[in-house]
Amino acid sequence: MSENFTPSYLKKRHYNWGIAAVVAALGTCAIVSMFYWEPNGELSGLIAANPENVFKGGDYWRLITSTFAHGDLEHLLSNSLMLGFLTYFVASFYGLGVLLFSFLMGSVINLATLAHYDTNTTLVGASGVVYFLWGLWLMLYVCIQKNLSVGKRLMRMGAVFLVLLVPTTYSPQTSYFAHYVGFLMGMVSGGIYYVLSPKKASKEEILAELKQEEPESEEWGDPEWEDNLISEIESKD
Repeated sequence: MSENFTPSYLKKRHYNWGIAAVVAALGTCAIVSMFYWEPNGELSGLIAANPENVFKGGDYWRLITSTFAHGDLEHLLSNSLMLGFLTYFVASFYGLGVLLFSFLMGSVINLATLAHYDTNTTLVGASGVVYFLWGLWLMLYVCIQKNLSVGKRLMRMGAVFLVLLVPTTYSPQTSYFAHYVGFLMGMVSGGIYYVLSPKKASKEEILAELKQEEPESEEWGDPEWEDNLISEIESKD
């Protein structure tokens, strides 16, 4: 199984940092949130971000600390499942560097979100990072999984987006702007990472793997469909 981004890349983990990364990410969220929840604590007033303390006060560290802080236990738990899941898979398949970059991009998402809202808005929570990780993962899936047609890959990405990422209820306390800015930034970052990564597979590697792979579905087992897919890849640089 290739270590480059061939269609089989997502069949196994490539790094052993997954569990440690989950413990670190969720542990940091829990610790920062507990400091934030202390009503008279020395640090509680230095964590959350709003346009006033960031743009006028120059407290830019809040763009990072606000990512890990959560409004209450329910908020923390609601983000923890998805954050833990995505942290594990991104760290296990793409490494700690990509994961750390994703959390740093949370600061950029927070900056864009604060610029969008008025001065009375206080921003806390890892939702922007969660959506960034989803965008990154799904874009890389579309780029890597070339044993499926482009249409099928896009349909799967769209299904995940509609089922998991589109809210079924509206909450005025939720920053949907941060969610979708994060998702779009994740998609763009995933595309750039794929194009620039030294792990990007050559056309020859992809074709060799496609020709060796056993049929996994009726669609893949259709010789005409398979020939069309291989011809499509061969026609691209």
